[in-house]
Amino acid sequence: MLRISENNTSFEIVTLLLEGQVVNGWVDILKESCDQVLAKNCQLILDCAGVTFVDRQGVALFQTIQQRQVKLINCSPFLKEQLKETA
Repeated sequence: MLRISENNTSFEIVTLLLEGQVVNGWVDILKESCDQVLAKNCQLILDCAGVTFVDRQGVALFQTIQQRQVKLINCSPFLKEQLKETA
């Protein structure tokens, strides 16, 4: 399960707080949430402090959205390593 909470720090910056696992169908739900924010021409930040596990699809999504200038913050050392290894 993945909980996604939106935190608007300003009109131009939106932070999505992630809690849980970025796996299976939750990857698609997270992608949709990111796409909705980016469609509003907002800067998007993903706060990964509460992320406990990310599968391959989730890692691929994180890599793809980073290319769209989305910032990932508070990643665990394990997630940081996953993002490096598959880049």
